[in-house]
Amino acid sequence: MTRDEKIREIEALRTDFAAARHAFLLGFAGLSVAQIEDLRRRVAGTGSAYRVVKNRLAARATEGTPLAPLGAHFRGETGVAYNAGDPVALAKALTEFVKDNPTARLRLGLVDGRDVLRDRELETLAKLPGLGELRARLLSVLQAPATRLLRLVQTPGAQVARVLDARARQLPETSN
Repeated sequence: MTRDEKIREIEALRTDFAAARHAFLLGFAGLSVAQIEDLRRRVAGTGSAYRVVKNRLAARATEGTPLAPLGAHFRGETGVAYNAGDPVALAKALTEFVKDNPTARLRLGLVDGRDVLRDRELETLAKLPGLGELRARLLSVLQAPATRLLRLVQTPGAQVARVLDARARQLPETSN
């Protein structure tokens, strides 16, 4: 790789890393091409990206980005999965992949550019509900008081309507 190619690669990585808020380093030694393609599909399914990187170039590319704390951890055969969205979905996908492929190793994670996570912390992160599920829960909690109030307001009207309906059904029967 020429010097110009290295500079272009560093700049491309830096652009990607600058936009990312979350990243996970994965050791992929011993994986087949089919397994790596499966990994890429799983990562892409979470709206994230996965790249196999040259360690020195990746370490340089992290400088001045939210992923800077990972710079010192690029060693051995390293792949990096990153996104700007939901870290939980990405952690779940990677954790499931590692369970299915024991030769792969999830080394580190970085959430919001500041919290370096290791083994147990990564497993805990993967067990959390995803961003979409948390939003749905929050929405249901926010809507609950309004839903209850609406039911209370509608209840007297519904009761009056039922009484009138029952009375209307009795009238034709008694007038015969």
